[in-house]
Amino acid sequence: MNGSIQSEVPQLSSTDGSVATLKSVHIEGRLDGLMLVLTSRQSYRNEGQNNLETVYTFPVPWGATLLALNAEIAGHRLVGTVLEKKQATERYEQAIDAGDTPIMVEQSPPGLYTANLGNLQPGEEAVIEIEHAQLLRFEQGQIRITVPTTVAPRYGDAHAAGALAMHESVDPSLVAEYPLTVQILLTGEVAHGTVLSPSHAIATAAREDGVLVSLTRGAYLDRDLVLLIDDLRGASFATMVPDGDAFAVLASFCPEVLPQGDTSLRLKVLVDCSGSMGGDSTQAARSAMHEMLKELRPEDSISYSRFGSAVHHDLNAVYPCKPSVIRAVAGLVSRTEADLGGTEMNQALLSTFRFSAALADLQSETGSCESQRPTDVLLITDGEIWGVDDVLRCARES
Repeated sequence: MNGSIQSEVPQLSSTDGSVATLKSVHIEGRLDGLMLVLTSRQSYRNEGQNNLETVYTFPVPWGATLLALNAEIAGHRLVGTVLEKKQATERYEQAIDAGDTPIMVEQSPPGLYTANLGNLQPGEEAVIEIEHAQLLRFEQGQIRITVPTTVAPRYGDAHAAGALAMHESVDPSLVAEYPLTVQILLTGEVAHGTVLSPSHAIATAAREDGVLVSLTRGAYLDRDLVLLIDDLRGASFATMVPDGDAFAVLASFCPEVLPQGDTSLRLKVLVDCSGSMGGDSTQAARSAMHEMLKELRPEDSISYSRFGSAVHHDLNAVYPCKPSVIRAVAGLVSRTEADLGGTEMNQALLSTFRFSAALADLQSETGSCESQRPTDVLLITDGEIWGVDDVLRCARES
């Protein structure tokens, strides 16, 4: 792939290249209604000969709120508090000068946090405990839990586009194996669902307070954990907790809404053909798109575009899904390869949003202005990029 790629996993590293070895990761969680609370305990040891002032970059689920970050070092427990950034930095530096072992956490780009840990002594162990909460969604008849365990390779400049400070970068070994254990308790209505995982081998055990989901032996910190909860009896969920002398209630109602009026689909397909999509990713994308084409109806319409370092609109307008159009798109899909260089996602999306969305013959058939109808963009990518805020902004503005 062209461009700059940075591949990261959670680790503690010093500015001189010394590394505090990650010994194990244990994640515990509880799902109550749609509220998921997870606590991750990551154990490290300084196996070098010098004190380490370390940097720890770690992922959290998208949209999650960091509740707490604590550390246990040499039998002492450090509890984090929220301070203004300048004040936090000053206190962190003062603690280092005094020979203490402070920890400072900063929010990095969306989905990432960076912890700075000072004066980890030779042979000393550190346990970093991270707690966060996330409000899940009930979509397409299921609840999906995603627990990120790595920071995937991202295209672009981590510092210019990703807003990471220079000291916040890490460069770990991709062949290292970090043991992972997970236990997530499902309570209430969700405990009656069927639990599946497309990413890991799991085991479930019924308890009085719910169903405990855990990983089987041999799991490592090498991919995100994904759990799917299907076959739920209800589509509405509520959580109630004490709040002083009162109670706080979080409710989510998911009624079944029958489609009204025109249900035809206007779809712009945009496929990542950058170098990282080579091999299994492109094969999976082609297979999925062929299955998708089987589901389109004559009243639907479609366009097809590919992108990498540049974008190529093979069908640069939204065509009615006549048999000839479906055959043409199927041929384009079959010839799709990961041969377009880098992952310039933002410009590809902008170009796809903007190109002509209506055809004269389609307007004449329907007697209406098709350009006023809503259009969906299906983005197929394995791409993690640093400039994700720009992508989301241009999508909203479109």
